Amino acid sequence: MIKHYFKVRYGFKPLDFVSIQAGGELEKAIYAWSTGGIVSIGNKMVKGDNIISIEPHYHKYTGWYETFEPKESADFAQIARDCPNFDGVLPYYRERVTFLIQSQRSREIGTGVELPVTMTIPQNVPEIAPGGKMTQIADLLPVTKTP
Repeated sequence: MIKHYFKVRYGFKPLDFVSIQAGGELEKAIYAWSTGGIVSIGNKMVKGDNIISIEPHYHKYTGWYETFEPKESADFAQIARDCPNFDGVLPYYRERVTFLIQSQRSREIGTGVELPVTMTIPQNVPEIAPGGKMTQIADLLPVTKTP
């Protein structure tokens, strides 16, 4: 099974983040982010109100320094080549946390309890062929004009 690592940013400095693995720690981070609570993830205590983003941690797969930010097309091609597909992973865990909160079972967040959640992480998402067109995150977001 492929491990998915995420970066939980809690500040604006380049190293103000904690790296976590998908699963219990990701559920706890999502819960803290949505409720503003304090959570212990990745050997750090993080206040949910300070969480800026939860995003894939590409550096775990590419071997880049933690402060390096991809800028060129070759960097994004390396992400497509070396990193697992993150499509559907974050929404899956967000749905699990939402279900546990709504069913008043928030104590079970992060324990890996079996849930009757219908959404699953997609397994057969087509990969981008080397030299193929990469999809930027901006291409995936709907654009609407405001009057």
